[in-house]
Amino acid sequence: MPRLGLFVEVLAARSLPGSLDLISNLLETLNRVLQSATATQADVNYIEQLLMSAIENSASKVVEIPNLSPSVIRLEILVELIRVSDNPQTFHQALLLMANLTRLAPDSVLHNVMPVFTFMGSNVFHRDDTYSFKVVQQTVDSIVPVMVASLKRAHTEPLDLYVGSKDFLRVFTDAANHIPRHRRTNFFAHLTDVLGSEDFLPPVSMLLVEKVANRVARRDSGDSEIQASFSLPTAVLQHNSTSVQIRALTTLLHESKRLADRILHPDTVQPTFLEVSSEEASNTALTTILRRRSQALILFVGYALKPAAPGSTASKEELSRLVGALISLATLQVGKNPERKVDEICQAARACLNKALSIMAASDFINGVLSMIESGDELVQGGALDLLSERLSQIADKTRLAVVPIIAKITVVIRGLFTPEANEPLTRSAYKALRSIALTMCPGEESCLTEALPLILGSIKGRTNATAAFAALAPLPTKIGPRIIPHFREIIAETVATIREGTSVSEDAYSVFHGLLISIPTFWGSSEITQIITLYVDHCTSTSNSPSQAMSSLAKALAKRAPPNILIPALVDLWASFTASHRMERYIAYFDVLARTLRSAARPAILEHLRSLFKVFLESFDLAQASGSEGEAKAILAFQELVVKLNEAAFRPLFRRLYDWAFASDTDDNAKKITFCHIYIALLDFFKGLMNPYMSFLLAPFVETLNAYSTGASDDQSLWDGIVETLTKSLSCDDGAFWRDDKLRQMASPLVQQIAVCVKSTVDSRSRSSIQDCLVALVENVTDDMLLKSINLEVLMHTRADDARLRLLALTCSEKLWKVHGGKLLGFAAETTTFIAECSEDENDMVVRESFKLKDAVESVAGNINGL
Repeated sequence: MPRLGLFVEVLAARSLPGSLDLISNLLETLNRVLQSATATQADVNYIEQLLMSAIENSASKVVEIPNLSPSVIRLEILVELIRVSDNPQTFHQALLLMANLTRLAPDSVLHNVMPVFTFMGSNVFHRDDTYSFKVVQQTVDSIVPVMVASLKRAHTEPLDLYVGSKDFLRVFTDAANHIPRHRRTNFFAHLTDVLGSEDFLPPVSMLLVEKVANRVARRDSGDSEIQASFSLPTAVLQHNSTSVQIRALTTLLHESKRLADRILHPDTVQPTFLEVSSEEASNTALTTILRRRSQALILFVGYALKPAAPGSTASKEELSRLVGALISLATLQVGKNPERKVDEICQAARACLNKALSIMAASDFINGVLSMIESGDELVQGGALDLLSERLSQIADKTRLAVVPIIAKITVVIRGLFTPEANEPLTRSAYKALRSIALTMCPGEESCLTEALPLILGSIKGRTNATAAFAALAPLPTKIGPRIIPHFREIIAETVATIREGTSVSEDAYSVFHGLLISIPTFWGSSEITQIITLYVDHCTSTSNSPSQAMSSLAKALAKRAPPNILIPALVDLWASFTASHRMERYIAYFDVLARTLRSAARPAILEHLRSLFKVFLESFDLAQASGSEGEAKAILAFQELVVKLNEAAFRPLFRRLYDWAFASDTDDNAKKITFCHIYIALLDFFKGLMNPYMSFLLAPFVETLNAYSTGASDDQSLWDGIVETLTKSLSCDDGAFWRDDKLRQMASPLVQQIAVCVKSTVDSRSRSSIQDCLVALVENVTDDMLLKSINLEVLMHTRADDARLRLLALTCSEKLWKVHGGKLLGFAAETTTFIAECSEDENDMVVRESFKLKDAVESVAGNINGL
């Protein structure tokens, strides 16, 4: 051994020729030294290092690279040296020599590459010195490209390449924790550069994520520990351009989808990169491992996505493929079998999708949607359309205007999805997207949306996805305006028919009517208006409760926006059909629409159709008794809306005709008079004193009718109530312009005589309160003392009647008059005292008690009356 050492020293000191035979023999000599057990370890290490220097010296002189078989240059000798040496300088030198010999014997390196890097992982990576790290880098630079070239020759498909390189790459990723923390990122960044980021960044990232999959799957998505776990693969990924990152992340998502498919369809044989080993499957359920790895890959993608740096952006196609992959994961069909559930994967994909969209430029997002819906994959198409419908409204106006050409293309593709073969979920998603486009429509999109109308109407007509179709149709009338006119009649007819069927009618069906009334009100004809009115009336008839909010809103919109010159004649023409049915609900609904119409219509339109309208009202008042109080109230309310729009010149002839209808007819019809009183009361409530001049028509018939009640010739309670209430309201709202003493004198005595009428057995007890209120209103307007005296005395004279009930009511009326108008009646305290004294001695206790109440009322004004 000493002689060999001397010889090797001489060789190392000289410049050797580039000879493969020399290299081969020197390696053989090195092998024998390794086998020698006689020399000391120090001598052996020294000789080994000198021999490796001589081999390096000779190898550096070889210029032409021969085609050698792996056995010519026996690199396994260096591998053995690396394995058994415990001298850092020796195995560093051996690694560098092997790296240099790779040029001469690449095939031999391939046979020995795994042991080399396995040794590096366990013995070199953990060394935290610059020289060791440099040795590792040089070894990687020389040997890895040979391995990569070999793998690419053997595997042409990406997934095959990943699977074929898995064991080789795992040598590095398994040793990641052995590399000093501050050197890990640089090492793996350098490794992926040498491997080729385009081909090997995805598998390296997946292996790094796999190492922490179990840990991150148990954490909440916002946990800081997840971010720390992903720090290494994230840093390695971000070492590359944005385009490479997006492609790599898309590849990770494809692997996640393959793992999820393995959970959902375990019988399907599909290769995956992160295959579960039998040892792992023996400790944990296979589906659990697959779920965790799939979820971890998605979580990593979510953490790794960052806004692109200026000047470094991914193409639209790359972004669309990324979003498409996320949609595929987010829309996985979740099974009922708990062992096959992938809810966590879908949830993680949706969160990741939101993150991706939040950092993506709006124009890139729209382009991505176009690419995805052109893909032909129904799940991806549906997910992309759902995203579009959710996010299109969030795009800024300026950007929205810039993507009009792309939106037009998307609309064309959407139209192509409305086929009988398309599945229902995809069609619904298409309609949602179309609605979103319509709601945010920009100039230039009108034509493509108009062309979608026949397809939408086809769905409505066939009742397939009618709810979704109405949702898409609802915004179109106000957006495309007159372009909808060719389809106007068909839209009305189909919408009315759908609502009549009443099966899951959405609010959007009513919104279609609203939109048409807003956008093209002048194109509404009598036929269309009649359909809507009939629909409303039939709806009110079929529902025992009040009409729905949507239907009421429709009636209001029709009355407000439809042309009154068309709407009023249509209502008049419909009246005959409604009277024929004799149904109160139809009667009420009709006048509800008529009232709304008259309230919204302009005065000229009402005046133009005044004659026909008044004819309808007269006929309705004839039917008022049959339709009940609610029907009469609705008709009166509508009539009140008519009167509001009339001036004095137009209303007076109308009122005269109404008076003649009630009081001047050949037959004495109390029902008409009652209805007239109700009409007049409603007008008094609304117009107050403005209606009092028309009382001049009513004084004589009212006096005559009241006298008839006093003599017993009439006993109709409803008519009596109507007359008394009319007089009370008229007297209460008078400002002194109509009810002067001459007119009050005509009415005073007949009214006072009604006290006797109120105690008859056929009269409702409520009438007693009515006559009191009327007398109070009467006295309020009287200014003549003689008339006041007459009224007071005539009321008190009833206290001398034989009927105790009449005496009691007379005292009650007098008490109320004194309480309210004691100041006016003060001069008549003495004569009132006489009647009080008489009643205080009455045989009826109730009359006595009431007389004391009257005495208190008088004394509250006149003081003590005992001496009067």
